[in-house]
Amino acid sequence: MNLWQVVLVGTLVSAAIVLSVFSQWEMSGETWGYWLFARIFGETGEFVIPDRSPVYTLYLNLFQWIGYPGAIHVEYIVTSGIVVLALIMLFKRHMGLAAGTIAVLLWLPYLQWAEPPVQKLALACSAYAMLLRQPEGRTSQLAGSYSLLGLAYLLRGTYGVLLIVFVVWDLYRLSRGGGAKKIIELIRPKVAYWPVGIVASLFLLFSFAQSSHPWNNAWYGTTTWAPIAGESLL
Repeated sequence: MNLWQVVLVGTLVSAAIVLSVFSQWEMSGETWGYWLFARIFGETGEFVIPDRSPVYTLYLNLFQWIGYPGAIHVEYIVTSGIVVLALIMLFKRHMGLAAGTIAVLLWLPYLQWAEPPVQKLALACSAYAMLLRQPEGRTSQLAGSYSLLGLAYLLRGTYGVLLIVFVVWDLYRLSRGGGAKKIIELIRPKVAYWPVGIVASLFLLFSFAQSSHPWNNAWYGTTTWAPIAGESLL
């Protein structure tokens, strides 16, 4: 893309996202729960259950200081910008810049109402992960792709399905291209795999540094009389 295309697309996307703030969109109870978890982390330094995305509560703390309601609006604009940019870059490879931009902007109302917003970040990570695979080649590209797929899983557990799909695809592709030897070579630890190591370390940190807050569960509330403790969304 040349400079004027970048400016034109950036202006169009920014205007569409800002204008969408003035629609009748309103946060769901689940989204309010994530802001609660962000406050718990900000006050205690401890994390919520992994299924409720501790990494997203870290992200929300970048905006928490702004205060209500400004933090909600700014976070919405930034998060929407991240996912819209990711989708435009992905669509551009197959549809061209103009058609890709129009297609993504047509999706903007859906992205706005898709609750909770953490799903948008997971979608963006997945899109960037696919971009890193085109064209497939270097080990660092594959490591970056898997680290982003892992981050998407940390953001929203349902994206673990996408991670499994790509693992199966890579194993199938390598088995046809080089057999077991190629697969062993790929999974052998390498320095280039450091992004994957960071994501794995985050998962371990989130699992062990758990908050003792009574609302640290899947339901954002006290579970004394609930049939289950809500320690997992499953």
